[in-house]
Amino acid sequence: MLPVPKGNPFHNHPTLLLPHPPGAAKPLADKVNVLLNEPTRTALKFLDADGGSHFVVINHSGKPVNLPGFQTDGQVACVQQKAGKVTGVALLGGKQLVVNGQNLTPIAKPARAEVVTEE
Repeated sequence: MLPVPKGNPFHNHPTLLLPHPPGAAKPLADKVNVLLNEPTRTALKFLDADGGSHFVVINHSGKPVNLPGFQTDGQVACVQQKAGKVTGVALLGGKQLVVNGQNLTPIAKPARAEVVTEE
């Protein structure tokens, strides 16, 4: 991984990688819904090729993200669901993660943060 220098215009812009079989990724990319797009807060919801849904929040604002059916104070929060059941949860830098009224904080695996600093 390369360090991201301060002032880099791509520093606060998340990139979403969508695994897919050989061929065009556009059909999967078309399923990405941007729920929040601010300079310091981004929230996405997308479907994978198997029909599972994923919420991803990246929050550098220090403020909670409150969206319909999704609340978190985390810096990074991810929730995977399949057939209406939660199949994966991660939370970094926060103490609250609620999806559709269900508090997922107790089952959230601590996300690992790996940082490469500038030298």
